[in-house]
Amino acid sequence: MRTHRARGLALWLASGLWAGAASAADPLVTELEQRLTGNGVDAVNNYLNSRWAAAMVPLNRKTAACELHAVSLAVKLSRGRNPRAVRAHGEALRAAVGQDAGYSGQESHPEEAARPTWANTGAVVRTFELHSHAR
Repeated sequence: MRTHRARGLALWLASGLWAGAASAADPLVTELEQRLTGNGVDAVNNYLNSRWAAAMVPLNRKTAACELHAVSLAVKLSRGRNPRAVRAHGEALRAAVGQDAGYSGQESHPEEAARPTWANTGAVVRTFELHSHAR
């Protein structure tokens, strides 16, 4: 299932189908995006750290569930200087692409051979960023 989710996310991001989902933004993500615009990455990460259960946990759940706006925001926030927040965003992004933190590359099924690795997740993120700037 994770392989299919990761492939689906990559295809969705790469094909530009995300544009139709832009109007379905979540209130939490919208608020955090506004904070990001006004205050910057580190201020938002500090806010998330101070409201872990009420804000960081829901954001990470949305990211792991491949909700586009949450994934986009997590990518941006993962570039901050707060190690706890950066780690949390990274874990959520890995979950979104179907990457287990302990993934060793020892696939037990042929279908898992194509599962994304953290190294090629960057390509998916860059593809997403290119499409998001094209709007």
